[in-house]
Amino acid sequence: MERQFNLTARERRLPEELQMHVNVIFETGRRSLKSVINNLGIDLTPTEQAIIEAQLAQSERLYAGAIRLAYILSDDSTKGKRFNPKRSVWFNLEGARWIERARNVFTSPTLVWQLDGIPLLRQRGGLKEIFGASNQGLKGHFDGIFHDVLGSATSLNLGAEFPASSVIQSILSFDGRGDNFCLPYHPGIHQIIAAEYFKSLYPNPEEVYFFSESSGTAVNSAAIEAVCAYGESVFPGKNPRVLQIDGTWCGGLGTAKEGTGFGVAKQVENRGGPLWVDRCLPVPTAENKELFLKIVKEKIANGEATDVILEPIVGDAGIVPADHQLVKELVEVLREGTNGYSLPIIIDTVQQGTGRTGFYWRIDHLPELASYSHLVLTTAKSALNGQPYGMMLIPKKIAEKAYPLSMITTNSGNGGLIRAMLVAEFVTQPKIQQIIDENAQIIDEVAQKFGLNLRGLRMNRGIDVGSKELMELIQWHLLIKYGILVGALPGVIRFQPMLLEYPETIKNITEATCRGILEVMENVKLTSDETAVTLSPEIVPQEVINSFNSSKNPSGLNR
Repeated sequence: MERQFNLTARERRLPEELQMHVNVIFETGRRSLKSVINNLGIDLTPTEQAIIEAQLAQSERLYAGAIRLAYILSDDSTKGKRFNPKRSVWFNLEGARWIERARNVFTSPTLVWQLDGIPLLRQRGGLKEIFGASNQGLKGHFDGIFHDVLGSATSLNLGAEFPASSVIQSILSFDGRGDNFCLPYHPGIHQIIAAEYFKSLYPNPEEVYFFSESSGTAVNSAAIEAVCAYGESVFPGKNPRVLQIDGTWCGGLGTAKEGTGFGVAKQVENRGGPLWVDRCLPVPTAENKELFLKIVKEKIANGEATDVILEPIVGDAGIVPADHQLVKELVEVLREGTNGYSLPIIIDTVQQGTGRTGFYWRIDHLPELASYSHLVLTTAKSALNGQPYGMMLIPKKIAEKAYPLSMITTNSGNGGLIRAMLVAEFVTQPKIQQIIDENAQIIDEVAQKFGLNLRGLRMNRGIDVGSKELMELIQWHLLIKYGILVGALPGVIRFQPMLLEYPETIKNITEATCRGILEVMENVKLTSDETAVTLSPEIVPQEVINSFNSSKNPSGLNR
């Protein structure tokens, strides 16, 4: 008997331009999906095709609804219609109970809170919903929903439940490739194809290995360990370390414990173990160029450095782009190296890779770096749009000096790897790059209109507000009054929207964010004991002030 798959749903007609926007996303997504399936040699039966089509059509319908709702809510934000104290745990007893339950089952470093904890119920596209924050009535149903622009790790580059990648696991399962197995012992054909695909994204002709693991933490730690092993061959009898910018994150799972920001380094030091990372470098700005390069040269001369780990835009320092001339001269220092060896550089693109600030790795604007023969590249999260996964491309000459780099975790080479392949294929398409460019230009124009100091590049932005206390107040104000969650950096608001938002949505949430920032800066007084007083309750509501003054853990991301 032939099975029929019927999908019935009440469809809402989208405004014409919004429909054109989602059509570009869906058409490009389907073409990218077809390309990946063809590369893998997967041939679905008619019944399997019908199931996948039904899943994809439903995902597209829901995703389009999220894009539409994001636009509607962003329009309400600009009109001041999104005030809701229940987005704060201090006015949401149901949500606060869930936060307390989290404290009882997770270790403290696991709970990297924003605003004393946000109990999330669901998410789709660039929207998330807070448990217990909705109100009565049809309109009230959306009161708990907010725009997440905190960071690429949370907002996701392509938004939650991105349609084209959501069906990957079903396709692999239909073809008998969906079960997990240990990749080093029985590599599947599809894993070989995907690994070769990512090798093709390496920006120069150097021979490299592909390595994947479950997270950015894991792959950065593997990179750290590998280059340190390489350094031991360059500096016999010494334990050279990776040079890192002070105060920033770079890894921390496995034995490269010094890479964490959670105090594990102290434990390693007390036990007498080797330190992997030397946090001795200043932020790589033009002003710090001479000091930065002086430290690198001295550490190399003393046999104390094997590598520098660097983000093209240093996120934890407050969205600070690395100075181009500094990077150029750094590459020359590392190329000269010592004892006849050049030294590696690790480029971490977790926050800014896969389209957020450039084509894929975000080093195309630094030709000296992109062409360097000892370049190690890492990325994660956004590589497959938020799922547990990370990958590294490492020159063979470095990897072969390292301790065994073994991929024995089962989730490193199956569905995640193919999802990452799909995301890479999709995000590098010209029409998608055009959407990202348009949205980035809108952010620039709106911030300029409000006279705010905008940092970063493209869709990886920070807004300088001057102080930690103002930054925390602004976080509370934007979430409660405007339904926008921004990230926290030292004195800087992190603003990283979902890449595929409708341009009018980007305009609205940027305007609401800029307006909210100025409202706090102009209408709040901070007392000597660091409590806040609103000078205009009709502009900065008392609920914002109460939440800030009651706050114990305002943001674990404010390093």
